[in-house]
Amino acid sequence: MEIDNWLKDIIHGSGGFEDFENYEGLVHSVSREHSIAAFVIRCLGNPDCEGSGEVLDKIEANREPTWQVLQDELHEWTVEKFGNPSNPIPSLNHLREELEELIADPASPEEWADCFIILIHAARKAGFNMRSIRSFIIQKHEVNKNRRWSAPDENGVCHHIK
Repeated sequence: MEIDNWLKDIIHGSGGFEDFENYEGLVHSVSREHSIAAFVIRCLGNPDCEGSGEVLDKIEANREPTWQVLQDELHEWTVEKFGNPSNPIPSLNHLREELEELIADPASPEEWADCFIILIHAARKAGFNMRSIRSFIIQKHEVNKNRRWSAPDENGVCHHIK
């Protein structure tokens, strides 16, 4: 079943949204589009709604993984390959090595990926999930926006002024 066809049936087909709208004399307290979206969501959550399970499976298969899913998958793989030590320091030492490779080749997507993979995994070892990391980043960005910064040093780095 194609998702577009399923949606057309849910909205225009027999027993769909338009029938519900006509027979129930539905008055929209929100836009019609919002009412349709709510109706479709209710159908997706209803196992008796024909095709809903298949459509949900297709939607899930096409979804991009979240950062949390990525962190979990990286963790599972590293545990399988390297065991499950909880100390983040070896990963951070490895990150230092990968950063040197990235500095040598900043146009390399592989080196960027290596650094992110190791950093995400080290954060997990330190007890942080991606939601908490996101929250910390937002908080720290607010702090940084309110700091005063030096001119760039000989390496192009600006430091906050204490």
